[in-house]
Amino acid sequence: SVKFNDSVTAPMAIDTGAPGVLISPKLAKQLGMYGSDEGKVLIQAGGIGGSRPALLTFLDKIQVGEAKDSFIPATVTQSISGSFEGLLGMHFMSKYSFKVDSVRQVVIFEEVAPNPNWPGGRSERWWRDRFKELNNVRAAWKRLVPQEQLWQAQYGPSRFASRQVMEVDKLLEKLDRYASQNSVPQNWR
Repeated sequence: SVKFNDSVTAPMAIDTGAPGVLISPKLAKQLGMYGSDEGKVLIQAGGIGGSRPALLTFLDKIQVGEAKDSFIPATVTQSISGSFEGLLGMHFMSKYSFKVDSVRQVVIFEEVAPNPNWPGGRSERWWRDRFKELNNVRAAWKRLVPQEQLWQAQYGPSRFASRQVMEVDKLLEKLDRYASQNSVPQNWR
């Protein structure tokens, strides 16, 4: 059982091979993500089963027992199982060592001592990767805006690509605010 944003509890699977957190559309709806204006951008999510459309966003807080983390990248995509509402990957588990107690059928998380050189508990690589990912997504959508304008001239209003650029800008602003709050060096952004 995993608690999200101090409000919704859902069953999740742990996936040490997954970098981030994946949640189902059902869980995203319970968290109020579709009605919020917090930023979510359409991407292609890929894994062993291939790729599919997904939404990229950030979750404010995730808690498993006493283990918790905040500001976690999350991908909203089609459910992969009827037994759980998503996957917890290494973005969440990176602050913990963990072991499986097969007798009690639980995972035990032990907090790793914080690295004083990791602002917000995140490594330089984590920060650079998050900014790079969002900037790459923004550039991809931005390349489609001129084609969208040609479409509008011929067929009428269509601002999907432009709206996606605005959504990724919201995510970049949110990431930059979080980076500033945690004194992340400018050259990591």
